[in-house]
Amino acid sequence: RDIDAQANERIERALDVLQDHALKAFQTVERSISEINEVLRGLSDGQIRASESDLFLRFKRTQQALPQIESIWAFDRDGHPLVSSTILPVPRDLDNSDRSYFTAQKDADHGTYIGEVIPARVGSLRFFVVSGRRQGEQAGRFNGVIGVTVMPEHFSEFYRKLSRGHDAFALARADGTFLARFPETRHETLATANELPGQIRQNPEAGLVTMVSQIDNTERRIGYRKVPGFDVFVAAGIETAALRSEFWTTTLTQFAIGLPAGLAITAGAFYALRRGERSA
Repeated sequence: RDIDAQANERIERALDVLQDHALKAFQTVERSISEINEVLRGLSDGQIRASESDLFLRFKRTQQALPQIESIWAFDRDGHPLVSSTILPVPRDLDNSDRSYFTAQKDADHGTYIGEVIPARVGSLRFFVVSGRRQGEQAGRFNGVIGVTVMPEHFSEFYRKLSRGHDAFALARADGTFLARFPETRHETLATANELPGQIRQNPEAGLVTMVSQIDNTERRIGYRKVPGFDVFVAAGIETAALRSEFWTTTLTQFAIGLPAGLAITAGAFYALRRGERSA
């Protein structure tokens, strides 16, 4: 019982740290999207293209000030880039209208939307995009998207430093797909496990469950918690094998200490009994 209680307490402490880290990271990205919107407010697509060099430098300063951000992009209503923090000039023929973060914002104003991990169109980078609608003068009209690409490594490296060997940490969407994980895996978009999305539907704020990971087939006790204001969750897990090992180590240690003491007490009692019999 003590080991179970300690494991649950350790998971809760880890969730406190993970939730705070994720909340600060996403709030910072959300503020960056708002700032970019203010910079672009009132500018037509043509004016943005004409000011691309100046906007590139401004976007780049924002990107370099925030370690979790890999790049910042502004797209027109058809999914073509207008300006970026990493490429000057942007490729005008690039079409991102099929990306989930773009279609989600086009279909409805989701506020801050966090997409799944995706590969770059060019190169080998993998990232997820935090997006918001471009705000124009006419409320409710779709003008395009502000997209901020975030590297999963920003989170997985933090998780690596936090781990104590048998721990697993993750950042996941409500549908169970990973955004970041430690131990790291090449299958970032694989569902964490069949049970987790179901658990989230039943207990949408926080929960504790024991399950076998589909990624490494390891059974863990996993606690999860929603990041306030965002449709993502942090999770912390401890291998049940490690808990069993700790149980047996503790039991054998106590047995090793208690057995000699018990034998000594028994021998002393037996000796006292025999002396008492002889005295009688």
